[in-house]
Amino acid sequence: MRRPALCRVAVSGISAAESAANEDITVDYGKSGVPKMGKNKPRHAEHNAKGTKKNPFGKQADKSDLLKRMKAAADKAKKED
Repeated sequence: MRRPALCRVAVSGISAAESAANEDITVDYGKSGVPKMGKNKPRHAEHNAKGTKKNPFGKQADKSDLLKRMKAAADKAKKED
């Protein structure tokens, strides 16, 4: 609930015209010095990042090594049983 103009003048010590002028002021909280959030980027470069010498663009992963390891693990599991 808003107070009448006379009460505002008595409380704040400024004239009614000045208080009416001050009510139109808007505050831009973006300029208040609040720290900025992170930009979701890593602090360091990855050793195997895409587009580097170790991992060029367009290179397909070789599945034959993976299949060999999977078959060896399956054979080892069969032998243990």
